[in-house]
Parts: sequence; C-alpha cells; structure tokens
Amino acid sequence: MAPHLARPSFIPAGLPPPRRSPCARARSRPHSISLSADARSPSFRRPYTSVLVVPTGVGAAVGGFAGDALPVARALAAVADCVISHPNVLNAAMLYWPMSNTLYVEGYALDRFAEGAWALQPVHQNKVGLVLDAGIEDELRLRHLQVADAARASLGLPVVEYTVTDAPLEIKTWFDPKCGKSTGSVGNSDSLLRAVDALVKHSGVNAVAVVCRFPDDDPDDSDCYREGKGVDLLAGVEAIISHLIVKEFKIPAAHAPAVLPPPLSPSLSPRSAAEEIGYTFLPCVLAGLSSAPQYVTRRHGTLDNGCIVASDIDSVIIPKDACGGDGTLAFAHTARKNKPLIITVQENETVLDDTPDKFSIEALNVQNYWEAIGVIAAHKAAISSTHLGLLTLLVLLAPRPGSSSWDSQEVPPNSLPVTRTPLNDLPSLSEAEYHVVIGYGTPAQNLNVGFNTRDYGPTFLQCKPCGTACDVPAFDPSRSSSVAQVPCGSLDCPLKTCSGPNCTATTVNGNGVVLPSITVVTDVITLSWSPPTTVGNVRANCLLMGTRTSDSSSGILDLSRDIHSLASRAPSSPDTVAFSYCLPSLTETQGFLSIGAPRPEGNITYTALRRNAAFPKSYLVRLAGLGLSIDGPDIPIPLGDALIAVRTTFTYMVYEPYAALRKYFRSQMAQYQLAPRLGVLDTCYDFTGLSDISVPTITLRFAGEVSLDLGVRQKMYFHRRDNRSLGCLAFANPAYEFPSGVAVVVGTLAQEMTEVVYDVRAEKVGFVSNRCD
Repeated sequence: MAPHLARPSFIPAGLPPPRRSPCARARSRPHSISLSADARSPSFRRPYTSVLVVPTGVGAAVGGFAGDALPVARALAAVADCVISHPNVLNAAMLYWPMSNTLYVEGYALDRFAEGAWALQPVHQNKVGLVLDAGIEDELRLRHLQVADAARASLGLPVVEYTVTDAPLEIKTWFDPKCGKSTGSVGNSDSLLRAVDALVKHSGVNAVAVVCRFPDDDPDDSDCYREGKGVDLLAGVEAIISHLIVKEFKIPAAHAPAVLPPPLSPSLSPRSAAEEIGYTFLPCVLAGLSSAPQYVTRRHGTLDNGCIVASDIDSVIIPKDACGGDGTLAFAHTARKNKPLIITVQENETVLDDTPDKFSIEALNVQNYWEAIGVIAAHKAAISSTHLGLLTLLVLLAPRPGSSSWDSQEVPPNSLPVTRTPLNDLPSLSEAEYHVVIGYGTPAQNLNVGFNTRDYGPTFLQCKPCGTACDVPAFDPSRSSSVAQVPCGSLDCPLKTCSGPNCTATTVNGNGVVLPSITVVTDVITLSWSPPTTVGNVRANCLLMGTRTSDSSSGILDLSRDIHSLASRAPSSPDTVAFSYCLPSLTETQGFLSIGAPRPEGNITYTALRRNAAFPKSYLVRLAGLGLSIDGPDIPIPLGDALIAVRTTFTYMVYEPYAALRKYFRSQMAQYQLAPRLGVLDTCYDFTGLSDISVPTITLRFAGEVSLDLGVRQKMYFHRRDNRSLGCLAFANPAYEFPSGVAVVVGTLAQEMTEVVYDVRAEKVGFVSNRCD
C-alpha cells in the first residue's frame, strides 16, 4: 500500500509571517492583548470562545442535512471571538465557507478536549493525506482524485499524497431500532488504519481525509433525506470512521462518502442540495482539514503553550434533546469554578430524548438559534440576559393529583386517578407510562406506581434501605405495623434462591459484602377513594440496596390473574367486576383505575376471556380481524389469541395480517410524504405544515361481534405529542417470534380513551368508548 505522490505544493519565500489566529492563546502573559474576530479594536479581555455542537446522524432539524447549520456557525463567528465546531456543522459537500476564527474539530477529539485530556493547537497549515476505499469504482475514484487536484490548483490546499486501502472497507449502514439514529459498521477497519499509518509514516501527513464507498441508499430513506426530512443514513457510520482514525493517530480526520449520483429530483430540499451540485462531497473536507487545529495530549506535549484548553470555553450551544454526549456532559459537569454557559435550543429537535434534566445539567433553554446568539452577545458583554428581555419564562400548571378533568364523563365508583407520564420517543417495556397513587403499610405510605395486567411478576416496590437508589419515594417496612415477612420455602415465596428464615435474595457488592437485594413481604394496600378501602395480605417484592425501578415511579402494581395480585385480593361480588381502567391520551388530562366497582351497564360490549398455557396469568381474547374503512378489506387474524397489555405502547401482530394492514394503509396515505422508520415503526409520514390529516379507519373486531373503532390518536404514534409533524402507524411486526397460540399484543395506544372492563368472574372483557380524554 504505497502512498501516491501528489504534485508538491510550494510556499513562496519572503512572505510575512501569518497573523496569530484569534483562537490562539498567549499564556506567557496573564493579561494579553488580543484582537476580536472583526479586528475593530484592541481588547484587554481574553477571547470569548464558544462551542457549537449538532450531533450527527440524529435527524437534527438544523444541522441534520448538508451543511444547513453552517449559517448558524457563520452568525456565531460574527459574535464570538473564537468558535469551535465539528465537521457535521461546517461541512456542506461541494460548498464551504472560510472563517478565520473557527476551528474544525472532529467529534471524538472534541469530546476528549471537553474532558480536559486533549488541547487544541491552532496551525497555519496542515499536510493533508487522502485515503480512498479500494471498493470505490474506477470512475468514481477518478472523480475524487480530480477534486484533490482542483483543491491544490484552484485553492492552494496542501493535499500532498493519497493512498488506496489494501481491501474494500465494506461499509454497512442502518438505523438504531431503539432511538432511530443512524449507525453502521466498517467491515475492514484494519485496512483503513493501515492506509492511514502508511500516509503518516511515509509521507509525514498530519491530517487525513477518507473517502469510503457507501452502499446505495434504499429509495425510501434517500428520498426522505433529499426532501429535507428524516435522518441521514450515512452520517452515523461516517462518525465511526473518523473516530477510529482520530483515536488511533490523534490527528485531524474527516470523511466524505462515495456514492453514485442520484437521479435528478424536482422536490429536492434546499437543505440537502449542497450534496447534489457535484459528484463528490470531498471539497469541504479538504478545506476544513487544511487548517484544522492539531490535537495535543498530556502524553505528547504541554497543554499550555499556545493551546486552547477546556477551561477557555465560555459557552456551549447544543440541541435541547441531545445533551447526553460525552463532550456536553464533560463541559456541564466540570469541577472548575467558572463553568461554561450551556445553552440548549428548543427548535432543533432530534430523534434523541437526552434533555438536560435527565443528566442534571444546568442549562439556559432558548427557542431558536437567533436567541442563542443574542444570549452569547450578552454573555460576552457580561450582561445578564434577563435585562435584555431575551427570554420568556413559561410556567405550566399541571392538574393536581386528584383534581377532576373528565368534564361530563361519569367516573366509576371506587376509582383512582390515572396520570400519563411522558416517556422517551420510543417507549420501552421497562417503563410504566400510566400511574396511580396507592398507600402501602400501616399507617399508609403513599407511593406513585405503574400498573400491569401481564404476567411479568408480582407487585414490586422500591423499599428502604435502598442506598443510592432512593431517588423516588420508597416504602419503609420499619414504619409499618402490619408488614409481615414471607418465610423462605413457603408456597408464597417466589424466590428459588432464598436462604435463611425469610424469602430474601442477596447480592454481593464490589467489596465482597453480602447485601439483601429483594425481600418478599405482605402488607395492607389502601385505596384512597371516598371512603378509603383497604385490602390486606397483598404480597410485594421489595427492591433493596441499590436496585431501582426502571422509570420514575416507586414500583409496579400487579393486576394479573395471579392469586397474589390486587385484582385477585380485592373484595368482589356477583355484581362487581375485578377492575377497569381508562388510559388518558394526554399528560394534562386524567383517566381512572377502578377496583371492585359495580358492573357497568348501558353502552358496553363484551368479548370472552381465553386461557393460554404460555400466559396463564394474563388476559387474552380472540381478535377475529381488522376492519379497514367502509369500502376497505377485512383482514382476518390467523387462529391465535390477542393479549391485552398495559405496559406495551404499540400493537404487535404476526407478519401476514400486519403486512396486509401496512400495504392498505400506505395505499390510502399516498398523498402524504413518507418519512424514515422510527424504531420498530416502519410506516411513518411527514405532516409538516398540514393542519388536517385524513387517516384510514381501523377497527379491531373481537369475537362475539364486538368492535372497537380506533381514533387518530389510537392508531397513529406521533414523534412529539405536542407536534404532529411526524406520525407513524402504531402497529408493528416484532423482531421476536410470537409465543405459540398468540397472534396479537394489543398495546396501550389502541386502548387509550376507552374504558376496558375486566369481569374476571364472568370470564369476559368489555369496552366502553370515549370514557376519558
């Protein structure tokens, strides 16, 4: 893999020395004089330095396409003395914009810089080497070599040599099913590193541009991106490629993908257009790397001699829902006295849900980048933003627990208010989305818990002593006069590994100390309706010593068919039902959970409960099929039960009926723009700018001629509940195989606003539509 010698670049002798970059620090004098970015007048203050971050491959509304955050960087550079940003912000394919006070820093290096492990050394010029993937076709390779020639001849950029990898790099791309961001893999990463090593050792390059052959996009994904929607499928693995090089060689690196030119599109978005005015994306990469700062580590040099270090940063700008990166966390949680101002931008939405509160980040939230730059100007001038009226504080008053929000809808007796907790963009099975408040113990200790109808195990609660896990209210057995330990080995003890007199499981901490992790108890549950009702001898698994629940609640209330569940323990009679619930569709409204209430009358329809050996303690019914619009087809469901779930958001189906539903749904939604899939949801649409949405009818047809018509909120999942610009069909085919005899899992979205009545004594489940909002 011999490097290929490029035409040499000569620097004429006798030129005056280059002016020091505004980003450079002269550390020999504590009060140095430096010029501001516009060189208007001397200043006795150190340069004001701001970091602009827009993570790559996360579908950012600003910065998620082809250099569409570059105008933000330009505006910021006109205010700050020095701007530090990364290729995702500064690259625009065939376009670039030189900014003398802006540093082009690769993402991995930016994280290490924020942590204080690396410093940035501004340079006059780098020797740039070019690595080409052996998998690139000859004609496409020639196109990229011609770009390097043009960069040298027309711009005088120091692109000195290139090399070709000794094997195709075999790039693969995909979307992360958990959060929807793009990612991928490099099949032959060793070949890439060998190519870079050859350029560094034999040619003395100190910056590397890489061009890899990427697979041709799926038309649906590429069309969405070209139209200014969705997530850039290429971006995630591009970051992986540059991270590999920077981590290994500690020199500036950036990547440009090699792809075949797409067909001309009349609906091309201006935000994506920079990638379609030429044959390659390489020009901006070569321009950025030509003057990118070098990375100085504690091992290889001082962090003080003319370098910029993390303590020099005055402010950091980041999308509000993308605050979980290493660099942002390092800036926010630095131990130094003068922390940088963290500014989060509301309008720059991504597919992530990493908001500042989840990481205990103290941040100033603004609506858009115009406000952010205004805050920077005020911060630089040492003026509080509140004096300029830049921000408006909105205080949202949520309904108090127990307050009424059902208007004229009558609530059943023996009911607890159900509140809806906003979760991640793609809820997981480990989180409870709906909560009630119960009392446990004597006197009652009020706890906010989720509830569950599936056979996931008994009621469990966060209990004391819980060590560092006590970040939510926890049940304290020592304060209850009615608590009782379940004996180990008894029929009521579900633990197979307990030892000693009590039903307790243990764990060993890092110091070798044996600690209890779960202990099983029984106690009294108090249901605080009027008058309050108590249910005795309710078993609960107490989570102890560092074990925490998966969401912000204090536990999960078991409503399954298990003999120890609250549904089985609550008083009942021939005239009552075990329980019923109505799940609210909005966080500002309430539903209800009713225990042991009189059997409803009037507009209710029932379908029979069924038994299934795979889920003996769950509630299953027969779903005969789906009804689609008045003139649409009926889709039969193959013989199999439908499991009704409270902690599963979407409705999952075996493949054949789901494929038929998806095909029909897409045919009826052809007037809307398709969007990239969102996790498991593969039928998504961009409704930006639309005030009215027409969605095909979907009816769940249960055995016994029982039908449940789904409204828009029951059949569509919206990426943001308060913003319907991105919506997906809330049905999916799971990646796992369904248990024998089960064909459907009916999720909570399909059940919202409907009272679901569990008449276990009569072996039936009923439905009453529009019982809550």
